[in-house]
Amino acid sequence: MSNIFIMRKLSLTCFFIFTIGSLTFSQEKKAESSSYFDSENFIHEFIEDLSDDSIALDIILSQKVKLSAGIDREKIDYLIASLQEIRFNLQLKDPEKIIITPFTKLSRQEKRNIDLEKHAPEDVYFIQHNKKNVFAILLGDNKVSSFTLVSKGKNKSHFVTY
Repeated sequence: MSNIFIMRKLSLTCFFIFTIGSLTFSQEKKAESSSYFDSENFIHEFIEDLSDDSIALDIILSQKVKLSAGIDREKIDYLIASLQEIRFNLQLKDPEKIIITPFTKLSRQEKRNIDLEKHAPEDVYFIQHNKKNVFAILLGDNKVSSFTLVSKGKNKSHFVTY
């Protein structure tokens, strides 16, 4: 009789250990998946927001763009004006023909004139319409770090971060 009692207790203990282990593993998997950042989906949402006149540009700037802590009002006004120009350009385009192209998928010739400096190539995307660049995006910390690609001379361009 005591052997049956010990066997039941042992199997019940094993069941609880297995169940708790499974729950812990499941919670770890959920935590991993919730920390995953889908860059292209984020950029798609950014483009949709920019194309929508009902969403204020300062809201887009504050929610989707990475800004330095001490940014001044003049620079914020400049960024809002830049977003307005991008919005205007996007609204003239057929949304079905807008493509998000990772820097890593560009041809060698297209990459040649871009100086990534310290930025990772997988953080750079080009928004294209009918195979022409509309604007470029640099991502960082799950936000847009830059949408401003400027010439730095010698046929090279680089991103300006805010």
